[in-house]
Amino acid sequence: MKLYKFRPLANKDDFERLKGILETGEFHCSKFTELNDPMEGVYNFSDYDNRPEAIGLILGAKASYKICSFSDEKAFSDPKMWGYYANGFRGVGVEIEVCREEVEEINYEDDVLSFPGLNPDEEAKKILTTKLLPWGHEYEYRFLKKDYTNNRKFKIGKITALYYGSPYEKTINENDIIENRSALKKYIELKDNILLIAKELGLNCVKVKIEKCKVVKKTVLDE
Repeated sequence: MKLYKFRPLANKDDFERLKGILETGEFHCSKFTELNDPMEGVYNFSDYDNRPEAIGLILGAKASYKICSFSDEKAFSDPKMWGYYANGFRGVGVEIEVCREEVEEINYEDDVLSFPGLNPDEEAKKILTTKLLPWGHEYEYRFLKKDYTNNRKFKIGKITALYYGSPYEKTINENDIIENRSALKKYIELKDNILLIAKELGLNCVKVKIEKCKVVKKTVLDE
C-alpha cells in the first residue's frame, strides 16, 4: 500500500532531515509522550481497585514503543494536511510503499476507551492505535516498533516518490509575491536542491496543486 509522510521545508535543518530520509529510507520515530495529540495515550482504567499496579505496567508498555505516523491517499488530498504538516505547501509529501502488515491503522472513537489492565502489552498497543474523532481527517497509519534502545530512526517501507507544493503558482502577481516573501524564496531554493537529490536517487518527483478543494498530483499535461 502507498502511504505519505508530510515534511516542512523552511530551513536548513528541514532540508538536512529530508535529505537523510531520502538517502537512507529511515524515518524518525517518537515516543507517545512526544506526539502532538494532547490525549495521546490516555485511557480509562476500569479496574483500579483490583489491580492498581496495572497502570504502571501499561505505562511501561506504551513507553516501549517507537512511533512514526503516516497518512493515506485521502489525507494526502486534503489541503489541511498540507497546511498543518507541510508548512502551508512550503513542504513535501514523501510517498512510501509498505506492506500492510508493517503498519497499524488508527481507529477513531467518539470517547476515550476503557481497559481492565488484564493484558498490559496488548492494551497498550490498542491505546496507541486509537484516537478521538477530531483527528479522523488524518487517516493515520502508524509504524510501531517495540524498542528499548536509544535508536530513533528506522527504515520503513520503500520511498517511491516525492510530491512538492508550489504556492501561488500561475497567479497573475506570482513573481511579486515571491519577491516580497523571504520564506517563499527560501522554500523554492531548498525545494530545487532537494529535487536534484531525489532525482539522482531515481525517485519520481511530482508537483501538486489544489483543484476543487482537493490536492491533486499534476501530470505532464498540466505543465
